[in-house]
Order: sequence, then structure tokens, then C-alpha cells
Amino acid sequence: MKVVLLPSVRFSSLPGLVKDFPDVTFEQVSAPEELGGALPGAEILMITNRLYTPEVAKIVADAGTELRWIQFATSGIDKAIKNGLPGGIPVTNVGGIHGPVISEHAMHLLLCLFRRAREVEQARLQGKWIRDEISPKIRVLDGATLVVVGLGSIGRAVAKKAEVFGMHVIAVTREGQPGDGVAETMGRERFAEALKRADAVVMCLPLTTETHHMLGAKEIGQMKAGAVVVNVCRGGVIDQDALIEALNQGRIAGAGLDVVEEEPLAPDHALWRMDNVLISPHISGAGGDRSDAVAEIFAANLKRYLAGEALERVVYRDGPLGAAGA
Repeated sequence: MKVVLLPSVRFSSLPGLVKDFPDVTFEQVSAPEELGGALPGAEILMITNRLYTPEVAKIVADAGTELRWIQFATSGIDKAIKNGLPGGIPVTNVGGIHGPVISEHAMHLLLCLFRRAREVEQARLQGKWIRDEISPKIRVLDGATLVVVGLGSIGRAVAKKAEVFGMHVIAVTREGQPGDGVAETMGRERFAEALKRADAVVMCLPLTTETHHMLGAKEIGQMKAGAVVVNVCRGGVIDQDALIEALNQGRIAGAGLDVVEEEPLAPDHALWRMDNVLISPHISGAGGDRSDAVAEIFAANLKRYLAGEALERVVYRDGPLGAAGA
């Protein structure tokens, strides 16, 4: 049996997989365009969401006719869904392993917004000592109300970290389940109620047809004038045009965006020039090597596959199956 792996799937433990599965052939290709020659005869493909371009989708459709399972080495598969996944076979992900590091980045953006880091850095570049001007604008997390939207692995990790900073955490989640660090839990039908109380909102949920533009003009209009928004999930969960308008008009105080609706963000996009916006280039999941964790998840599922058992972490089969914690 043959497994094809794309180059960004970096397994420091690949030799261990080869040893543990002697009857499986693992073939790594050096570039997506080499997939066409590797896929014939392969039952399993491992790939990342970022690499699943329209060109790769066509190669998979044309040359991957024998595929019986696609494993993503990422949590998100929205790009792959958009570009086209083969029907009738399970698609699995590694949801959960990025929660700790992405939540760190969310807190980084939140702290920078509250502590006016952009203005401080601009003053540094100009050689200006702005203590008297900036001090009255600085806010503290301690005692502030944070609304975490989505209580999957990322949302739960954000809630736990925010609690340590003394924040009052309200979680808005599809299933209304509690979580560590969460003071209050509300279903999505109470989103507006939560927004009215928020000093900060962190978006931590997957992009689906239900969550597309979940934070739109109406919802942003229900927030406090001094509130800020942080997004570390997918750009499409926020109506970007509505967000820009609200920021320009001062209806909310700021935004920290690791993701945007169209990536990469165009060099002439208005968001780059907004003083109340922080932008990072979709790097919230960067830092640390989690390839061993990916390998462990894959190996456990490969054992099930070889034994004819149902796979775990299935997120797509003839259509998205939803995501826990949304």
C-alpha cells in the first residue's frame, strides 16, 4: 500500500513510521507539480490546506482515482473544500494540536491592542518619548470582559490564558458546552448579548457556511465603542468591509488580524494604512515543531485504516461534516 506525502509534511519521525508500517510505502514528493506522477496506485495522500491549490485539486481529481483517504497535516481544510475535494472518501485533519501556540498569538495581539504597542513603536521610530500622551490610552486585561467565539481547542486555550490575566471570559459556542477559564457560556443565539458586554472579542471558530461573516455590520454595531476584535481563525468569519468601516468611524477601537478574507493581503489594501489595526501574516500557528504530533495522529489512524476500522477526526466526506467547538 502506498502513501504520498507533500514536502511541507515534515516528519522527524518518518523513519519510525516506516519501521512501524513495513508493508506501507511512504513516498514524499518535492513539489506539488510532482503529484501527478506519484498518485497513481496511492491509497492515501497527506497534504496541507495551504498547498491544496486549484492546480493540486485538479491533479488529485485526475491522478488520484485510487485514493481512499486524504489526511491533512493542518486543522483547517477550507481552502481544499473551496478548490475541490474528491467525494466518497474520508478526509481527516489534525485539529487540536495548534491550540496552545495560536492562543499565544491571540493574547499577543490582544495585549498589543490594549497596551497601544503600535503607537509606542511608531514613537520609537521617530525618537519621541510619549509617556504623557500614551499613558491615559493604555488599558489592562485584568477585569476586562473577553468574548471568545468558538470553543474548540483554540478557543479553550485562549480562555485559559485570558483567565490567568484576570479577564472575565464569555464563550459563545454552537453547543453551549463549558470550558476551563470560562465564566459564562452562551449559545450562538445569544451572540448579540455577549457582544454588548465585550471589551474584546477573539474569533476562534472554523469557517463554514454558517460562520461566514458571523461578525458583520449588525454585530459590530452592537459592540462598545472601546472594544477590539482579534481574529486568529479564518478571515471569512468577519465581514471585512464592515470592520473597516466601523474602525474608520471609531465605532470600535481596534483590530488584531492574523487572517484576512483574501490572502496574501494586497499591498495597496486599506487595512495596511489603518493606525488602529495590527496585522500579522497568518503566522499564529508558527513556532515549535509539531510534526511528531501530526505523525502520531496519522499513525493511529493508519492502524485503524489497515484494520478496516472507522477513522477518527473525519471532517469531510461528500461535504463538510462540521467542526467541534464552533
